[in-house]
Formats: sequence, structure tokens, C-alpha cells
Amino acid sequence: MKIALTTILLFLINTYFSQTINFKINTSDIEIVSTLFESESINNEECKWKMKISDKYEFQEFENDSLTTSIDTTFNFKIYDETFKYILTSTKIKNKDCHSCAPTLGFIKLKYINQSNEIIVEDFQKNIIKYGSWGNKGELSFLKLSENDFAIKVSSNYSSMGINTTNETIILDGKILLSFVSSEDNLEFSDIKSEQYKYTTSLTVDKNYKIILSKKGTEKNQKTGKIIKIDSTKNYYLEDGVLNQKSNL
Repeated sequence: MKIALTTILLFLINTYFSQTINFKINTSDIEIVSTLFESESINNEECKWKMKISDKYEFQEFENDSLTTSIDTTFNFKIYDETFKYILTSTKIKNKDCHSCAPTLGFIKLKYINQSNEIIVEDFQKNIIKYGSWGNKGELSFLKLSENDFAIKVSSNYSSMGINTTNETIILDGKILLSFVSSEDNLEFSDIKSEQYKYTTSLTVDKNYKIILSKKGTEKNQKTGKIIKIDSTKNYYLEDGVLNQKSNL
């Protein structure tokens, strides 16, 4: 029964978004967000809305709650002579006091058609991932992965029991391409120097669009429990929206 219901909901969602949604060229970003989320009102650049049946698949933990959505940030870019925009939204529970809850990240991709003075919605997702922690949003940045591939990097910090962790997620065309821990340490957890560890993982893209993950520092070996040094590099190339690993040094 649960599988059948999920299948029906996905069918309804896909059917709805298979239809082209257009706006006039002068429509503001918040008006576009309000329309797509079918909000009841806009107050201080926040759209208030309630879930429909189709939303419960994505927002199961928010059932029967009133939600508010605001624009986190926007990114404009061009592919050849065509102009696009990403609108990244942040959705949170309005009538629920949850100091540790993270907001959810939404994704809208717009294409601007100047000849007909219209904006076409190419992709819209209310909820891709949760981002941030303890009620605060994560950080978003723009990342060029190839000549025609523009991604969003999502960074979320979390601290618990003296362990500080930063997670990063790369989102390409509304889909999660890569997730990794970009930093972690237990310096606040342990006063014993021999038990302390700290490492960072950096992501860079070179001029040939090779994606490089470099991990350096120290970490705790999960099998032995000992603190070990790490210095590793993984190389990836993006091909047809998929990451292929070329080498692992």
C-alpha cells in the first residue's frame, strides 16, 4: 500500500512539472517562489504555505505544520547565448519550536527568453536536502564544473559532544552529485593531545575541469582507534552529469 501511494504521488508530481510553467520577464523572484510553492501570503520576503498531499512525500516530518519559504540566494549564468538563473530557497517550520532543526534547501532553475519576454521554469524542487544545523542555514556558493555545468556547493557545520564537523554537498541541476566531510576535529572533546585529531578535505577544479579532492591532517582509525596521519588525493571528471574517478593516489 505504501509503495503504491508513493508511486501515485511521484506520478502526480512528474505530471504536474512536465507542463511548462512560464512567467512574464519582469516577474520578481519572490513572486515566482510564491507561485510555485502556492503560498497563502508573502510577509517580509517569506512565503507562508501549507502542505498538499503531494508534499508529504518530501516533507514527512513536517506533516500538519505551517511552513515558510524564503530566498536564500540566487545565481545567474550563461550557457552559450542563453541566460539562466538558480533560485535557492530555504524552508522552515513556522509553528514548531525546534532549536536543533535545520531548514530544507529548495531549487528553482529559470531560463530567460528575451525574444518572447518570458521566463521558463526548467526545474523546481521544494526539498533537495536539509542544510545547516541548530536552526541556522548552511552556506551556499557557485561552482563551475565544466564549460556548461554550473553547480551549487552547500556547506553545513555541526557541533555535538565536542566534535566539530563540516559537510559539503555538490548539487548539479537539482541532483546531488557528491557529498563529503570537508573538515572534522575533536579538539574540544579531548584534552589529551595524543587523542586529538583534525583533518580537512578541499575541493578544487583546475583549468581542465579536473575535480580534485585533497584530504590532509589526522583522523581516528575506526579499526584500531589510533590517530593516524592522512594525505590523499582523489581526481574526478564530470561526464554526462556523472563523476568518473580517474585516479586515487
